[in-house]
Amino acid sequence: MRSLIPNVPPSESELAEAFSLLKLDADDLRCVYCGDRSTEWDHFHPVMRNGRPTGYLTRIQNLVPACGKCNQSKGNRDWRDWMTSNAPRSPTTRGVRKLSQRMKRLQSFEAWGAEATVDFETVLGRDAIKQHNDYLKQILSLMREAEAHSKALRSALLDELPYVLQEKKPSLWRRLWRLLFGGR
Repeated sequence: MRSLIPNVPPSESELAEAFSLLKLDADDLRCVYCGDRSTEWDHFHPVMRNGRPTGYLTRIQNLVPACGKCNQSKGNRDWRDWMTSNAPRSPTTRGVRKLSQRMKRLQSFEAWGAEATVDFETVLGRDAIKQHNDYLKQILSLMREAEAHSKALRSALLDELPYVLQEKKPSLWRRLWRLLFGGR
């Protein structure tokens, strides 16, 4: 389902406004949660929860620079709850200074970017969502079949490897068996 969530590119003015609200320098992006060097972008509000879209989109109003420690620790939790929690690598656990100032900036950012969430079933239709999910299930099933097939092929190759390396041909019986039954 994550593949349905669009990436909405920001305008120059939206980017400038986001950086201004978060008190960020575009040439030296820092994690909004702890102040370390930013290495990635975090969805401020999770776009997926329990395998279903939350309705939030991938757009500058929902993206903040973060370090790997914070992004991984936060996961899909609410930013306020996580920042003040005892979760491993949360700002509170790591003793990040000026936490209340950071949280005020994030509250301003959240208010600026407040958006109505998108109900995918209402916009796209329940049947279209079901069809998409069915396609995903088919893909996963085919991937499992392909993995089982590649495992069988690896096994067959390992069985034949001594013959190939010695430039010997597999026995007539072995080749016949493979032709008839598709296996070893």
